[in-house]
Amino acid sequence: GATLKMQRHQLAKAGQVILSEIWGKRGAIGLVPPEGEGALCTSHFFLFSIDESQVDRQWLAAIFRANYLEEHLGSEARGTTGYASVRPHHLLSAKIPLPSLPDQHRISARLDSVTAKLEDVRMLRVASHLQTPALFAAVAREVLSAIPQTLWKCLGELVSPLGGGTPSKANPLLWEGNIPWVTPKDMKTREITNTIDHISEEALQVSSAKMIEPGAVLVVVRGMILARTFPVSILRMHATINQDMKALVPRPGLDPDYLCDVLTAFNRDILNLVERSTHDTRKLETSKLLAFRIPVPDRTKQRRIIQHLGELRRRVESLVATQRTLASELEALKSSVLDKAFNGEL
Repeated sequence: GATLKMQRHQLAKAGQVILSEIWGKRGAIGLVPPEGEGALCTSHFFLFSIDESQVDRQWLAAIFRANYLEEHLGSEARGTTGYASVRPHHLLSAKIPLPSLPDQHRISARLDSVTAKLEDVRMLRVASHLQTPALFAAVAREVLSAIPQTLWKCLGELVSPLGGGTPSKANPLLWEGNIPWVTPKDMKTREITNTIDHISEEALQVSSAKMIEPGAVLVVVRGMILARTFPVSILRMHATINQDMKALVPRPGLDPDYLCDVLTAFNRDILNLVERSTHDTRKLETSKLLAFRIPVPDRTKQRRIIQHLGELRRRVESLVATQRTLASELEALKSSVLDKAFNGEL
């Protein structure tokens, strides 16, 4: 410690209360865990010993986990000069419910049991939420894989790829138009009907950005998003794209909705083609994408598959909506349990 510039050193002890000066207003307060014993704290953290003759550690831990003090600390921090920091006297002036020690022990134990069960339910919901989007791809892949191999073709035979570009950020006039400019951050929905950024007519003349017709299937071919998924969307309007994307324009005989569903279904297979480039980013070479084979039945069969997968998608979206509702209800239940605990009703 002789080389440290701090004149006073704070060494934490397991079980102490630790408060963040900067983020205490957002609920950054808790108990030092056993592995924190002897840890050196910077001057941006405050340590407090607990008077265990009045308050149980687990009771305090429950109060901190419930963000019971967040409103008080946030209000006090906003009232200080400079940046909104929390000071020790802000915490010491806070009021908390304080039943007798036996009641604190009893309620804490009961609260731990209930919150543990709620956490188990939450984790099951999270696991279900993560698996739900993959459900569509798995079923769609099974349906498409049943199509005879004689009807499979390379993407290069079926689409015309178009690239994109980014107008100069140094010229604000290029960014004051109403022409949609699609980037990977817009690729969160199946259909692109609007974009976050827009460019001007002049930008089309002085940059590599090109106007793309509605009906093209947009894909991301560069970026860290390719470490997790291969974004695919249908363009429903005239727009431009940036250089991290490709627009696949279907040739006669290929329905764009069908192509979008196929690429979504084979998402995992396409990810296997992604390579790591400079600075560990991800890149999908156009040649590899165009060499990827997909099933291509006649247009009538394509439309039937689109309808079948559309119904499946609606069911999956309904399930996702139900999961969101359950998440809200779970949080409300957790808040209700905590309120009862701190009001002595648990």
